[in-house]
Amino acid sequence: YLYNEHEETEEEKEKKKKTIESLEKSIIKRKELLNNQNFVQKAPENLVAEEKRKLKEEEETLKKLTI
Repeated sequence: YLYNEHEETEEEKEKKKKTIESLEKSIIKRKELLNNQNFVQKAPENLVAEEKRKLKEEEETLKKLTI
């Protein structure tokens, strides 16, 4: 038990759960969008790159929350 660790309150657990659910939904939507060849081919390159960046960021955040 480390000094700065604390037991998560029910409120914190609920907030974390909602954040995880939100991230999971967003990741699914971004993956679907990026798997859509029509979008990838026709959308501006910077928009596609931004979606990829956001996807990676959300996946990393989700990984940290679920450890």
